[in-house]
Amino acid sequence: MKKLFMMSALAAAIMLTACSGNGKTGTDDSASQDATVLETTLPVTSGEYRAVSFQDTAADAVRTRFDGRILMALDPDNAGIYIYENGNRTHFKAKAILSKIFEQKDSIYIASDKDNREITLIPGKENVDTLIVYRGSVPVKVSFETKPMSTLTPTEVWNRISTQLSK
Repeated sequence: MKKLFMMSALAAAIMLTACSGNGKTGTDDSASQDATVLETTLPVTSGEYRAVSFQDTAADAVRTRFDGRILMALDPDNAGIYIYENGNRTHFKAKAILSKIFEQKDSIYIASDKDNREITLIPGKENVDTLIVYRGSVPVKVSFETKPMSTLTPTEVWNRISTQLSK
């Protein structure tokens, strides 16, 4: 019932946004151009990725067989990352609302979260990239497959993130 209500509210919001005649012209084109430029400069796109391992520096834990997921919404105006375990064995979750989108620094990419902490994306070899995010105040390294399981729009990613958070 809760899921049906959330989906109905989302559908109504999308319809209202699409049908509103607010007189703005050209802003949608520039936003889509910004998103296209962003996607061509980054080694990742908005979508769902398979997380394969993580290293929690505070707990001194390394998990090399990790069945996790990374949801990335990479929109210049509304970017975020949510990492969770696909199941309930370790109860691993990490999230970051990005205040500054990824920018290339040498061979790595740096972003900032809303708490002004650096989020680092390290393009890897052998089809595995690494992301350094914060789980609370602790930095965590998460390795994930370079190729997304599914390529999604940032809006679709945010819908999946809200679904995961409501579980």
